[in-house]
Amino acid sequence: MTSRFLFSISAAFLAGTAATAATITPTMPPLSDGCYQISTATELYGFAAIVNGTDGFTKNKSACGKLNKNIVVNRSVLDSDGELNDANVANFIPWNPLDSFSGTFDGNGLLISGLYRDVSNEADAQDVGFIRNLVGTPDGETVIKNLGIVDSYFAVRSLYADEAVGIFAVRVVDSDATDGKDSHVKILNCFNQSSGNYG
Repeated sequence: MTSRFLFSISAAFLAGTAATAATITPTMPPLSDGCYQISTATELYGFAAIVNGTDGFTKNKSACGKLNKNIVVNRSVLDSDGELNDANVANFIPWNPLDSFSGTFDGNGLLISGLYRDVSNEADAQDVGFIRNLVGTPDGETVIKNLGIVDSYFAVRSLYADEAVGIFAVRVVDSDATDGKDSHVKILNCFNQSSGNYG
């Protein structure tokens, strides 16, 4: 897999921003050699629930996840021009980003496609992307590697100065900037063919 980074920003007005009707029930991915093995969309959402401590899962920000198959969450999120496919928005399952992640996510040379999150009409400011905060720690490396994210769309409002869009991670932060220790984060051999809107 070649390393490349493509990201397009569109200032187009977002039509069809009605609440999404589709949902997904997170399931626990199987654990092998200390790493969650992710083969389905429900297991991907389960991994996010583990990292975030939601949907009844115990929070583990430093969890390890590994893709075993290409994951398709939604189909045709983007049209042929790389813009949001407005006609399908009502059927998209929204992605809930990993909030603060300090573990390892190995895409295993595979793809996640069809992530969708549009908070441009939300009252509260939020960052959107696959991960909101990629947290570096002095105790080990935080790593995202060998992953492609395609046919995905993220949007936020530009009214909030502290709100941002990212694909792999919106922000990279130090777990403790005052401790004087180096923290380590790596994004290796990853690419995206997705779109976003900050406007």
